[in-house]
Amino acid sequence: MRFQITCSTIPYSRDELPLARALAGIAAAGYGFVSVTREHPDGPLFKPGATHSDLDALRDTISSHGLQCRHAYFGQVVDSPDVIEGLDAYIESCAYVGIKQICVWGPWPFEASPDGREIPKASDAWDKEVEGFFTVMRRVLPDAENAGVELGLKPHRGVGRAGESLRETHQKLGSPAFGICYDAGNVHFYEGLDPKTDVKHVADLTTSFIAKEHVGGQGNPVFGTPGDGDLDLESILMSLAKGGFAGPVVNERVDVLGADNIDYENRRAFAHLESICKAVERHTDEG
Repeated sequence: MRFQITCSTIPYSRDELPLARALAGIAAAGYGFVSVTREHPDGPLFKPGATHSDLDALRDTISSHGLQCRHAYFGQVVDSPDVIEGLDAYIESCAYVGIKQICVWGPWPFEASPDGREIPKASDAWDKEVEGFFTVMRRVLPDAENAGVELGLKPHRGVGRAGESLRETHQKLGSPAFGICYDAGNVHFYEGLDPKTDVKHVADLTTSFIAKEHVGGQGNPVFGTPGDGDLDLESILMSLAKGGFAGPVVNERVDVLGADNIDYENRRAFAHLESICKAVERHTDEG
């Protein structure tokens, strides 16, 4: 199959389940690929000062479940020495264990008001944060390129919030180590845009696809299992395939708690994603 049907450890981490339990559930649900997040309830993915022996043990743990790991989450990139140091170390560790794509996102454009609402940040403060994001990315992208690792920007408000701004960010950075980690659910939830149309702006730049569902209109906090929402994930994937996409198709989110419930929803997600991946492949081969 040209796509790698991948399951994230995030649903298990949210339920405070250890990494080993996540790997076991993901493997049992039928996936051959796992995407890991930076922090797990039993500790960080890469412990500070981790040796090659430690990283070998992590790689062996993943492979012992019959899984491959090519995609990982780092998180938000802001202009901070700690973030730069952490991202550099993350790139190095990911490269060593064979992870080739790291998902990142930019600063958050809102701040809390005294009454608890989120309000847009002042334009001068926000402009400084945006420039700080680009400063950090320009600092770390050469290291990522040398390590053979790609940083993929995920739409998450602010910088690269949807198709057109993702493309603009890609052009501004202009690095072969920078790609787009397109998240259909985020585009629909945060921006109120139809990702079936929006994705066409970056179909030729997308290197990983977060196949996240969403139900209802902008801001409605209902996501659910792939196949249960309002998004046409198959059409989105078809546009990506036409743009040359052949990367990870990631099940990031199932909104249930309890290990057995998460396992069950991940199995359902796998069945849906496998079906649409095969349909897109058939159509692509016939075309």
